[in-house]
Amino acid sequence: IICLVVTLIIMIAAVVASTFVRRMRSGDDSPDDRPLTAEESFIAALPDYTIESLEDEDSAQSKAFEWMEEYDGFDSFPLERQLQRFALMCQFYALSSTEDLSEDIVSALADVDECTWFTGSRCVDNMYTKLSLQSRFPLDGSIVPELSFLSSLNRLLVDQNNFVGSIPTQLGQIKTLKELRMNNNFFRGYIPTEFGKLSDLEEIDLSNNFLSGSIPSEIGLWDKAHSLVFANN
Repeated sequence: IICLVVTLIIMIAAVVASTFVRRMRSGDDSPDDRPLTAEESFIAALPDYTIESLEDEDSAQSKAFEWMEEYDGFDSFPLERQLQRFALMCQFYALSSTEDLSEDIVSALADVDECTWFTGSRCVDNMYTKLSLQSRFPLDGSIVPELSFLSSLNRLLVDQNNFVGSIPTQLGQIKTLKELRMNNNFFRGYIPTEFGKLSDLEEIDLSNNFLSGSIPSEIGLWDKAHSLVFANN
């Protein structure tokens, strides 16, 4: 009897394991067929580099995610808008002047259209086509790779500031980008070879930084570019 019971348990375990493996291979490892929640869909859309940043509770990405959970909610906007608001909040928290924002300010941002968050920027159909981080006084901080989530962006203007760090390679994913100005900052490192993917790029200015190395041959793919400025690096 004991042998029969053990054999039955082994057979049941084998069936369960086989079913689990089939689900994993088909990409369905959920115990049921329920649809993903808005928050689960949002997390599933995040790239690996953002997920890694979320592990650091002091990162701009973690602060932006906490803001969405506490103030913004994941059911208020479609996924494309959620990613846009998250990316802009990441950039907002990456500015040194906004490290210690008051609760009143961050809660108020949840009730405001994100197209009004950055002066001089522009949206079409609620999606950013121009992001300007130019201000009366130079901004300090860094540029976050999540700006690549702005899938409709034509112009990215972050020049005349005190931004530090390297230029995020992920900006090369913004295929709609036509103008990129990052001049007069303190960027270091190389010009990303990933910029070769910016097939619509017409103008780029990376001058007056601390960039080093060679100019990547991938810029030869910019057949629409008419203004390239890399001076003083």
